[in-house]
Amino acid sequence: MYDGLDRYGVIPLISRFTTPLCSAMKGDGPAIFITSAVLFVAQQAHVALDVGQVLVVL
Repeated sequence: MYDGLDRYGVIPLISRFTTPLCSAMKGDGPAIFITSAVLFVAQQAHVALDVGQVLVVL
């Protein structure tokens, strides 16, 4: 799983934190996945998010 995330250019610090966290949360996993997916898409689109925007996503 990490290989795929690395190939898509996800920052290793983020992928190594969110992937196990999403797996462990079970019921809350989908919410965490959606949040991490939004942040991933923003990163891939080179969109700079300020602290306020990140808090809105969370």
